[in-house]
Amino acid sequence: MKVGEYLVKEGHITEYILQEALTIQKQNQNMLLGEIIVKMKELTREDLEKHIEAYLLMCKESVLNETSEWLGQDEVDDLSSQFFEREYDYKG
Repeated sequence: MKVGEYLVKEGHITEYILQEALTIQKQNQNMLLGEIIVKMKELTREDLEKHIEAYLLMCKESVLNETSEWLGQDEVDDLSSQFFEREYDYKG
């Protein structure tokens, strides 16, 4: 799921707003979708950042769930802990 789809699914923006933002993005390919939505005043930058963080967490959980189908639980737990350690080190 793309971030725009996520924002619509979670009710943060409407499908109409997403389509408007995508149209603008086609004309300004160097602009990020979130940047356009903030410029449209549909979300604040702070709200967008919160929603993108939640989106990334959802994606991470999805990948770990998919991984568990072809790896053993111990391997999934090990990958998960390594990922969180790297994420913490990066932020720290």
